[in-house]
Amino acid sequence: MTTNTPNVPNTFSLASFARKYHKWLMALLGVQFLIWCASGVYMVVVDIDYIHGDHLVAKPLKPIDATQIHYSINQLTQDYPAATNIMLTQHLASVLGQPTYQFSYNNQIHLVGATTGQLLPPINEAQARAIALDRYTTNSSKPVKINSVTLFTEQAPDELSTFWLPAWQVTFDTLGTETFYINQYSGQVITKRHTAWRIFDWMWRLHIMEYETGHDVDNLLLRWFTVFGIAAAIFGGILSYIRFTQRTPHTKGVRHANH
Repeated sequence: MTTNTPNVPNTFSLASFARKYHKWLMALLGVQFLIWCASGVYMVVVDIDYIHGDHLVAKPLKPIDATQIHYSINQLTQDYPAATNIMLTQHLASVLGQPTYQFSYNNQIHLVGATTGQLLPPINEAQARAIALDRYTTNSSKPVKINSVTLFTEQAPDELSTFWLPAWQVTFDTLGTETFYINQYSGQVITKRHTAWRIFDWMWRLHIMEYETGHDVDNLLLRWFTVFGIAAAIFGGILSYIRFTQRTPHTKGVRHANH
């Protein structure tokens, strides 16, 4: 006599479900997890003060020579009554041969010689070179050389905000490819870049998964990977719980036999 065995419907297995989706999610997220770890290690291990490149710029040490000031602030405010943010500065004295007044007028930065009282033209290439060499500092005894000088007036390179334009880009012929950006109107070194900083910028972009400007830390791609990462962690937690709280019949039998 033949007995028909009824078909047993497939039952839902939480372990199989968690294992399946944990595997596929980790296949998707694994490379990005490694990138997060590598970029995070770089940004933590490398000294942030070194990254900022403050060690590359020598601060002016000479005090302002009062005997060189023949043009007073009172005269300046009379000649330029709408001038704002007026300050007397020494940072161009070694290049221009005199202290300068820096002020804002008609939404633009201007320089006036504190000795001559003359309105100074925007910084030219030769002056940009001289400013860069004057401000650059190094522990090497060899004289530093400049590799290139470029004026940006409308479109800035990726590592410079258009807010600072127009600006001179002065790149040194060094191992770290140190670069100074000098505002054409003020003559100030507004920012600097070097290889370690550029690597940091790319590490940051890889870390936040924003590969164009590195500014959008709330981008959609990062959000989705965060959700998937949390889901993979939950499935992994379920698998760990099942593994440590349940014993297979085979394991139970072995333990019983040992007793």
